[in-house]
Amino acid sequence: MDTETLPAISRRISTKFLAVVLILFADFPAGAKLCSQDLSGLNFKHITYREGLGGNRVFSIIRDARGFMWFGTENSLARFDGQSLRTYHYDINDSTSIKGNNINTMLIDRQNQLLIGTDLGLVRYNRNCDRFIPIPDSGISLKRRNVIDLDITKDGAILITYLYHVFLLAEGQAFMVPFLVLPSEKNLFTGDDYLCQTVVTESDQVLVFSSRKIVQMDLLKHVAAQREHNCGIIHSVTAVSGGRYLVSGRNGLFLFSLKDFSIESFSRLTGFADFALQEFWDAIEDPWGNIWAATDHNGILVYKPGGKKQISIKADPFNPKSLNDDFVRKFYLDRENTLWIGCYRNGVNYASLTPAKKFVIYDHVPGKNRSLSSNSILSILEDKRGNIWVGTDGGGLNCISATGEEIRHFRYAGKPGIPSDAVLALMEDRLGKIWVGGYMGIIALYDPDKDTWKMITPECSFFGCTGKHDIRQIFEDSRGKVWIVTNGHGLLRFDPDKQRWDSYTTLNSALVDDYALTILEDENYRFWVGTYNGACLLNPETRQGRSFVYSEKKADGLSHNWVYFLYRDRKKRLWIGTANGLNLFRPADTSFIHFTTSQGLPGNVINAITEDYRGNLWISTDNGLCSFNPDSSSFWNLYQDDGLPGNYFSRGACFQSKSGTLMFGTDQGMVRFDPDDIKPDTTIYPVYIKDVLVNYKSFLHEAMCSQGQHADYPVIVLPFGKRSVTIQFGTLNYLNQKNNRFEYLLSGYEENWISTGTRREVTFT
Repeated sequence: MDTETLPAISRRISTKFLAVVLILFADFPAGAKLCSQDLSGLNFKHITYREGLGGNRVFSIIRDARGFMWFGTENSLARFDGQSLRTYHYDINDSTSIKGNNINTMLIDRQNQLLIGTDLGLVRYNRNCDRFIPIPDSGISLKRRNVIDLDITKDGAILITYLYHVFLLAEGQAFMVPFLVLPSEKNLFTGDDYLCQTVVTESDQVLVFSSRKIVQMDLLKHVAAQREHNCGIIHSVTAVSGGRYLVSGRNGLFLFSLKDFSIESFSRLTGFADFALQEFWDAIEDPWGNIWAATDHNGILVYKPGGKKQISIKADPFNPKSLNDDFVRKFYLDRENTLWIGCYRNGVNYASLTPAKKFVIYDHVPGKNRSLSSNSILSILEDKRGNIWVGTDGGGLNCISATGEEIRHFRYAGKPGIPSDAVLALMEDRLGKIWVGGYMGIIALYDPDKDTWKMITPECSFFGCTGKHDIRQIFEDSRGKVWIVTNGHGLLRFDPDKQRWDSYTTLNSALVDDYALTILEDENYRFWVGTYNGACLLNPETRQGRSFVYSEKKADGLSHNWVYFLYRDRKKRLWIGTANGLNLFRPADTSFIHFTTSQGLPGNVINAITEDYRGNLWISTDNGLCSFNPDSSSFWNLYQDDGLPGNYFSRGACFQSKSGTLMFGTDQGMVRFDPDDIKPDTTIYPVYIKDVLVNYKSFLHEAMCSQGQHADYPVIVLPFGKRSVTIQFGTLNYLNQKNNRFEYLLSGYEENWISTGTRREVTFT
């Protein structure tokens, strides 16, 4: 149990125990396009100086026993909890600060303490006191105190590698003693040789890698084998399966076998020349047997042994989710198979390697024809042939073939074709023709059988002979009539059989506003219409109806007058999406039940709603996507961190395909997924107490330090007379912090757990 995970709190009004428990509603690894066979589709997150990292050159990465990530940079040490960074710098006037700013290597010992090798020696981190303790040597004068490498033996002794020395720190000892000294040691090393890495094998043998040789010895320094190598300067040595080691050096990547003490070029073994023609800084093997190699300036090379395939992962300036630096220095793979990458110029990159949810993203890639023409999606349709039509803002219309192998682009050209490059509305009628609406009140009709376009312009009397009103939705009703929802001139209805137009405005009907946004038919051939001035239920035959508008005096009325989307679920419940939450209509008393971020929505602006075959509503907002179970009123939110193209979803842009897959438009492309493939992660991630503030001043480490370094269950006694205590907490979940929900209970005062939602602190006064 971590000392910061479960402290007891003593208060002036009580000496009861305070427990803080994390409730996770959902969490997903990042990587929308990733599976174990498609490593090139990784979605990376980045941590740089912009996020608070002390330096962009990252040399070492480790995860401690509590779950915190630590990054060693060229001028500081940083601790990351998934949400914020804590940075530590060397202060020559502070004996408790970290000694040295250049953080080369880190290791967790058997007591779960963090050891850090810097340019000025070895230090141990005291987590209770949040201080650093230098580890002295036995008095040997070192020309260079730069710690290159750390490793641990089976009995807990630490091997500390310097340029010309290896020291040994026995478990429980306060200082280290010499183990190897160059060049005098047993005449093993020449005068111009120096140390690079020291590795402890599974049998507790020591492998010493110098700039020229590899030497195997036991802890009594009995030499078992030795040989020269041509790797050049060795930057890292990593154990892989079969008693072998990946050796990353100036002259390429190599594979060393302890069994026969051989070392061979990885290029010769695999047949890929790229593994020999450049400098490598690190290499690891993932759980699927893939070899990841960090190059000096060409990104990452991945070798897949099963298919004998080489994959190159490089920075892409046009893709914000790509690797952000081709100068790669360090890998660290954590227990959740999140790969952390330290770069030389641009901080930390990380992504999950675990096969994740099946989000398929369609976006715009400059210079690539088989991509969308724009990332700003306004409308979506799947036709009877299985083709997906995607209307964009400024990029015209796209048609993705049913096979997905072809994307056809349609742009406005002032002739029969799409009405504008902003395609706001799409509809397929019962004859299979595609209706396209955009700005300026022009409608186009596409015949896929003939591959021809026809322009449709309503009689000018309906538009006041201006035709300048945007088309927001095109809808075919149960009788085959086509409704045109306009932003400025109400509704138009077209009878294809009679080729006749009709209009519904505030002047000739019960329509509540001429700036209409959405329409929905009920079972009685009445129409719900959403506008910028509320909603109305309209009878097209009598032109009569009833309006529903927002009023501060009516608590159970419509929550906002801007009605963006209307949806009836399989149980015939009417859902109204507004600019201030979701509304459920109750016909019995014509009232509404409201759902907002307070109940669990990711955002209050409801842009689109659809339903999966299980009856869950999928709701797109201005801040993420939500899966909502109407029967249990439970919410489960998804964000860009989960693999969505963006958090801002487009108004009205959603569609459910015949196969049950769902499609939504965002300002960063379109996402398509099968709801069955998107499942919540029920993992309970570690909760920790970040700080305790007494009268708004930090008190946690002062209290914990007084208990001693190894106090696993500190009792924090608060000073008498203090009027305010704030407990700050968090969870160590690195792939999606937004889905974390918290609850707390103050024993003796509260009978039930109290939710703080996403808020990470609670204050007692």
